[in-house]
Amino acid sequence: MHQFDLCELRGSGVDRAIEAVEKAILPAPKFIKGDFYTKVVIYPKKTFAQMSKEDRIRACYQHCCLKYMDNEKMTNQSFRERMGIEEKNYPMASKIIKETLNAGLIKGYSPDNIVKKATCYIPYWG
Repeated sequence: MHQFDLCELRGSGVDRAIEAVEKAILPAPKFIKGDFYTKVVIYPKKTFAQMSKEDRIRACYQHCCLKYMDNEKMTNQSFRERMGIEEKNYPMASKIIKETLNAGLIKGYSPDNIVKKATCYIPYWG
């Protein structure tokens, strides 16, 4: 049925929802797993300054996961575009990426890469 576009793969709607959230530059949704349920919290539009550190780290991780699922790698530039951060403010994106690295949610794709601008990231499980 999947081959004829009559049904989707299980869980594929989550990827599409996160992608739509990114395109609208909204805070990343929060997934809460209970014993017998999963709760998804979708947030209204917030400016970068209004987002909490947790919001920013979650957005960075989810962006990295989407890139990985599309056989791409997250970069400072792709994350800036996702968050609506101007190029001149790249240190703001770098700080969030570093915090997400420290949280263990992402890892450098090529740790021996010397040029910081070209550094790529993948999810910790990739």
